[in-house]
Amino acid sequence: FFKGVVSSKSKFHVTIGHATVMAEAFFFDAPVERGSPPMSIEQRVQAFSFDREHRFQSELRLPGKPSTPAGSADGDESATSDPVGPQWVVLQFETPVTCPEGSLLIGARFDTDIHTNTCRLCFHGRLIQSLD
Repeated sequence: FFKGVVSSKSKFHVTIGHATVMAEAFFFDAPVERGSPPMSIEQRVQAFSFDREHRFQSELRLPGKPSTPAGSADGDESATSDPVGPQWVVLQFETPVTCPEGSLLIGARFDTDIHTNTCRLCFHGRLIQSLD
Protein backbone atom coordinates (compact mmCIF):
# COMPACT_ATOMS: atom_id res chain seq x y z
CA PHE A 1 0.00 0.00 0.00
CA PHE A 2 1.00 3.65 -0.37
CA LYS A 3 3.11 4.63 2.63
CA GLY A 4 3.06 8.40 2.13
CA VAL A 5 0.49 10.88 3.37
CA VAL A 6 -2.51 11.30 1.07
CA SER A 7 -3.35 14.95 1.76
CA SER A 8 -6.35 17.02 0.79
CA LYS A 9 -5.58 19.87 -1.61
CA SER A 10 -2.87 17.72 -3.25
CA LYS A 11 -2.79 16.78 -6.91
CA PHE A 12 -2.95 13.15 -8.02
CA HIS A 13 -2.99 11.30 -11.31
CA VAL A 14 -6.54 9.92 -11.44
CA THR A 15 -7.38 7.12 -13.84
CA ILE A 16 -11.07 6.84 -14.63
CA GLY A 17 -12.45 5.05 -17.66
CA HIS A 18 -9.77 5.15 -20.35
CA ALA A 19 -8.24 8.45 -19.23
CA THR A 20 -5.63 9.52 -16.69
CA VAL A 21 -5.97 13.17 -15.70
CA MET A 22 -4.50 15.33 -12.95
CA ALA A 23 -6.99 16.25 -10.22
CA GLU A 24 -6.93 18.06 -6.91
CA ALA A 25 -8.40 15.96 -4.08
CA PHE A 26 -10.50 17.06 -1.11
CA PHE A 27 -11.21 14.25 1.38
CA PHE A 28 -14.15 14.14 3.78
CA ASP A 29 -16.00 11.65 5.97
CA ALA A 30 -19.07 11.16 8.10
CA PRO A 31 -18.66 10.41 11.82
CA VAL A 32 -19.28 6.80 12.88
CA GLU A 33 -19.87 5.29 16.29
CA ARG A 34 -17.31 3.09 17.99
CA GLY A 35 -17.94 -0.60 17.43
CA SER A 36 -19.69 -0.07 14.09
CA PRO A 37 -18.98 -2.96 11.69
CA PRO A 38 -16.86 -2.25 8.59
CA MET A 39 -18.83 -1.21 5.50
CA SER A 40 -18.59 -2.68 2.02
CA ILE A 41 -18.12 -0.38 -0.98
CA GLU A 42 -21.82 -0.71 -1.82
CA GLN A 43 -22.76 0.33 1.72
CA ARG A 44 -20.39 3.31 1.53
CA VAL A 45 -22.00 4.45 -1.71
CA GLN A 46 -25.44 4.15 -0.12
CA ALA A 47 -24.22 5.97 3.03
CA PHE A 48 -23.38 9.12 1.04
CA SER A 49 -26.01 11.84 1.07
CA PHE A 50 -25.89 15.54 0.17
CA ASP A 51 -28.36 16.09 3.04
CA ARG A 52 -25.95 14.77 5.66
CA GLU A 53 -23.26 16.74 7.52
CA HIS A 54 -19.71 15.72 6.55
CA ARG A 55 -16.28 16.57 7.99
CA PHE A 56 -13.37 17.87 5.94
CA GLN A 57 -10.25 15.73 6.37
CA SER A 58 -6.75 17.16 6.00
CA GLU A 59 -5.65 13.68 4.88
CA LEU A 60 -7.06 10.29 3.97
CA ARG A 61 -7.29 8.16 7.11
CA LEU A 62 -6.15 4.58 7.51
CA PRO A 63 -7.67 2.17 10.05
CA GLY A 64 -5.59 2.10 13.24
CA LYS A 65 -3.77 5.35 12.44
CA PRO A 66 -4.72 8.50 14.40
CA SER A 67 -5.77 11.41 12.23
CA THR A 68 -4.73 15.04 12.41
CA PRO A 69 -7.77 17.33 12.68
CA ALA A 70 -8.24 19.80 9.83
CA GLY A 71 -6.41 23.04 10.45
CA SER A 72 -4.01 21.68 13.10
CA ALA A 73 -0.27 21.45 12.70
CA ASP A 74 1.52 18.14 12.16
CA GLY A 75 2.57 16.64 15.45
CA ASP A 76 -0.24 18.41 17.29
CA GLU A 77 -1.31 16.61 20.46
CA SER A 78 -4.98 16.84 19.44
CA ALA A 79 -4.85 13.93 16.96
CA THR A 80 -8.02 11.87 17.08
CA SER A 81 -8.42 8.13 17.15
CA ASP A 82 -12.07 8.06 16.06
CA PRO A 83 -13.01 4.89 14.19
CA VAL A 84 -12.52 5.13 10.44
CA GLY A 85 -15.82 5.02 8.63
CA PRO A 86 -16.78 5.79 5.06
CA GLN A 87 -14.53 8.34 3.38
CA TRP A 88 -15.16 10.18 0.14
CA VAL A 89 -13.23 12.53 -2.10
CA VAL A 90 -14.19 15.45 -4.28
CA LEU A 91 -11.91 15.51 -7.31
CA GLN A 92 -11.42 18.72 -9.24
CA PHE A 93 -10.05 17.65 -12.63
CA GLU A 94 -7.74 19.88 -14.65
CA THR A 95 -9.48 18.82 -17.87
CA PRO A 96 -13.00 17.43 -18.44
CA VAL A 97 -13.46 13.68 -18.13
CA THR A 98 -16.34 11.66 -19.59
CA CYS A 99 -17.37 8.63 -17.55
CA PRO A 100 -20.58 7.06 -16.23
CA GLU A 101 -21.55 6.94 -12.57
CA GLY A 102 -20.21 3.83 -10.89
CA SER A 103 -16.92 3.98 -12.80
CA LEU A 104 -13.83 2.74 -11.01
CA LEU A 105 -11.27 5.44 -10.27
CA ILE A 106 -7.69 5.12 -9.04
CA GLY A 107 -5.63 7.97 -7.56
CA ALA A 108 -1.86 7.66 -7.89
CA ARG A 109 1.42 9.53 -7.51
CA PHE A 110 3.04 8.77 -10.85
CA ASP A 111 5.47 11.65 -10.30
CA THR A 112 7.24 9.54 -7.64
CA ASP A 113 10.64 8.17 -8.63
CA ILE A 114 10.04 4.90 -10.50
CA HIS A 115 13.36 3.50 -9.25
CA THR A 116 12.26 3.47 -5.61
CA ASN A 117 10.68 0.33 -4.25
CA THR A 118 7.36 1.87 -3.26
CA CYS A 119 3.72 1.66 -4.24
CA ARG A 120 2.42 4.70 -6.12
CA LEU A 121 -1.33 3.90 -5.94
CA CYS A 122 -2.88 6.12 -3.24
CA PHE A 123 -6.63 5.50 -3.24
CA HIS A 124 -9.43 3.94 -5.26
CA GLY A 125 -13.20 4.00 -5.33
CA ARG A 126 -16.33 4.36 -7.43
CA LEU A 127 -17.75 7.52 -8.95
CA ILE A 128 -20.90 8.34 -7.00
CA GLN A 129 -21.85 11.73 -8.42
CA SER A 130 -20.44 14.02 -11.10
CA LEU A 131 -20.49 17.78 -10.55
CA ASP A 132 -20.15 20.57 -13.09
